[in-house]
Amino acid sequence: MDSNSRSDSLITSIPNGKVRNQARHYLEQATENLLNKETLSAANLSEMNHVLNAWARQKNGAAYAEQLIKKVIDQRMAGNENAIATTDMYNALISSWVPSWGDGKMTTETALACAERAEAILRYMQSEYESGGEIRPNIKSFNTVVKAWYNSASPIAPTRAGRILKWVYEIHTKGTNGPDFRPSFYSFSRVIELYSFRNCATDADSTLLCAERAEEILEFMEELAYTGNDVNPTYRYLRPSVSLYNAVIAAYAKCNSMSSSSVNVAKKAERLLHRMIYLRKHFHQTDLHPTVLSYNSVINAWSKSGCKTSAAKRVETILNYLEDSCNLVNPDKYSYTTTIDAWAKSGDPLAAQKAQNILMRMENNIDVTPNTISYNAVLNSWSKSPLRDAPRKAEDLLRKMQYFYNTGINSEAEPDMISYNTAIMAWAKYRQEDAATCGQSAEYLLNECEQLHKMGHAKYAPTVFTYNTVVEAWTKSYHPNAKRGEMILERMLQASSDRDDLIPDAYGFNSVIQAYSKLGTPASAAKAEELLVRMTELYEEGNEKIRPQLYTYTTVMDAVGKCGTLNAAKKVEEYFRAVVRRYEAGQLDLKPDTVCFNSLLAAYRSAGGKEGAEAAEVWLERMEEEYSIVEPNVYSYNHVLVAWANSGAENVAARRAEAVLKRMTAKGVKIDAFSYNSVINAWSKSSRPKKAQKALSIVRGMDALYRRGNKDIRPNAYSYTTVINACAFSNAETATMRSRLLGIAVAALQELQSSPRYGPANHITYGTFLKACAKLIDEDDEMLRKVMIEPVFTKCCQDGQVGEFVLRQLRVAAPDDLYEKLLGEYAATSNLSSSVKCAVNIEDVPKEWRRNVKEKTRNKKWKNRGVAPRNPLPKRSRS
Repeated sequence: MDSNSRSDSLITSIPNGKVRNQARHYLEQATENLLNKETLSAANLSEMNHVLNAWARQKNGAAYAEQLIKKVIDQRMAGNENAIATTDMYNALISSWVPSWGDGKMTTETALACAERAEAILRYMQSEYESGGEIRPNIKSFNTVVKAWYNSASPIAPTRAGRILKWVYEIHTKGTNGPDFRPSFYSFSRVIELYSFRNCATDADSTLLCAERAEEILEFMEELAYTGNDVNPTYRYLRPSVSLYNAVIAAYAKCNSMSSSSVNVAKKAERLLHRMIYLRKHFHQTDLHPTVLSYNSVINAWSKSGCKTSAAKRVETILNYLEDSCNLVNPDKYSYTTTIDAWAKSGDPLAAQKAQNILMRMENNIDVTPNTISYNAVLNSWSKSPLRDAPRKAEDLLRKMQYFYNTGINSEAEPDMISYNTAIMAWAKYRQEDAATCGQSAEYLLNECEQLHKMGHAKYAPTVFTYNTVVEAWTKSYHPNAKRGEMILERMLQASSDRDDLIPDAYGFNSVIQAYSKLGTPASAAKAEELLVRMTELYEEGNEKIRPQLYTYTTVMDAVGKCGTLNAAKKVEEYFRAVVRRYEAGQLDLKPDTVCFNSLLAAYRSAGGKEGAEAAEVWLERMEEEYSIVEPNVYSYNHVLVAWANSGAENVAARRAEAVLKRMTAKGVKIDAFSYNSVINAWSKSSRPKKAQKALSIVRGMDALYRRGNKDIRPNAYSYTTVINACAFSNAETATMRSRLLGIAVAALQELQSSPRYGPANHITYGTFLKACAKLIDEDDEMLRKVMIEPVFTKCCQDGQVGEFVLRQLRVAAPDDLYEKLLGEYAATSNLSSSVKCAVNIEDVPKEWRRNVKEKTRNKKWKNRGVAPRNPLPKRSRS
């Protein structure tokens, strides 16, 4: 057999000069002597066999082995009858090509070439034998090639080794290589392991295909080893071992560890576990007992299946089985910790308590000692819990870890910075208490870490995550304390001057800036601007992590824009232009997005006046035309609509707002109810004589669109209330006009009351209707006032919507006797002979009348609708 190019290249790579040891020197001398023999004797061939086996165990021995085999073939072709290359010789040659990574010099390309060469030799042997040659490959020949592929670490290794296995079985079934040629357990196990562990798959789909292929081979082994209800004596040796089942189960678990989680994958893993149990029970395979690794792999597959609560329940069921005293396998730390982690990721409202219960079971198990990782998993559960006492539970658990470790009860429970950071995060994520409680508790833990670090415990050095999370605790609560958040930020900056490993990033600054933005005052806007300047200075000094992001600029723009003046809006425009300049200069992450544009539009909206509305519309047009990459959304248009509605430009605002609404339709923007309500509001505030009719027609148009299936344009109480408000503030000079406007107000109220899907009339609706009655019904027409007011107020009481606004308007609109009648004992006069109606305190009327009043709903909901949602702060590492 001629040596190919690979062997020639490897021959040249054999190191010259001084040999490393006597054994290799002997092999080189013996090889040289054999190669220099003119005629090989039987003794020479016996010696050659030993030398070949020795080279098979040496690195870079394949080239020498190739030369020796070539010498035998050449002698045979020259007529030397003693020169016979045996199967053992060829097996040694194949073995010499098996890749070895021990010296660290093997590359992937070389390993692949070695495996290819080993298989080429095998195929040559089989081809020669089937053509009548004397060299018959045995099962060792095939196993050695499988080993070569196993050691190659090549992506194609599972497929190529699988082909060898299939080839073996075909030769066996045909009887080509004799009756003693049978597939070996070694080949099956190595191919299964290749598909399970060494598949080089980089995505979930490929990993799943490999796992399924491994299971197919495992099932084929079962088919051969088991027949009917008994073991097949012919292939008894092919019974899959526990380790092979574990390999395939682990392969399925690996699939769910990647991006594509699936309950079906977890079910496949568990099915293999049940197959082991079934074979042990029904085929009396006493050695086929699932190990704790078997159960843990199934637990792992379920915990990462993406099924959340159902997965956590399934994992706990498996853990319960492991804890069963009748079971021969006991759970270990991984079993408990993975179950805890499954509950932590489940999203179940009671997940943290369930995780804590698992930890208690772990503590009560004398064979298992919870470690820091176990406790941290429960801390993580509490940090995500919506329960009111979750932060305190997390901190209590941290204290328990400290107590157990310090007293020697559990030396493996020492808290680390992840423990502290997670407890701090539990306080930071809590939203049901004020900033003082959350911030102080988080800051106390930070103080503790800083003190431990000063005492020489380096592992408790607060990280950037620690400081940023305490900042978040102060700035993200219901009542954010931006000043305290800024103080923590300054502590981090001061600490970073003494620590090279503490490099502040933009997250903490962004949190404080956002808190100042929420305050909405000129002073808070100035603080936000100062922090932006500070970030810029630190970035220019060399801290890349603190470079202001687009989110930073957008939040500062929001803060300044909330000042509500035209000068503030112009300053926001300057910030916007600065962002554009930086983007054009090469800072690609500062490319203005829709939220950034909307912050500019919101600033001009808040500025008020005709000039602010015109500027907002100009920027909207630029957004449509000049910045085509960033398309305006419904919020962009809504800002402009609100700007016109609140502009005070009575003569043009309504028409301009309606024109913007038509542009939204023409451009295919998904219009919502807020858009229409803003136009209705603009008409309500206009000076046009038929503004009430126009407002009602728009509401009825909304109603028609909603009934045809457009659920985004559902009218609400605000829609109809605004129509009534338009009636109340229309310039009605004649009785006919006032009567017509009163009819529109009545129609609007009745349409709202007859359409429950649009929500009930609220206290603003009823109060506005009473205002309309006061303005549109002559004072001397007491009968009409009574007819209009009494049933409306009675319905208002039934709906529980009697608020202060309703009482004020009732006092103005109702005749004296009706006022006293409706309020009964709650109405009084300052003097019995006086006809002056006294105000009624809202606290004096029955609670039933005011049970549904939400005084702040209008200001919060209607003011804030249409403001673009803020970008969330980026996620951070907890360590």
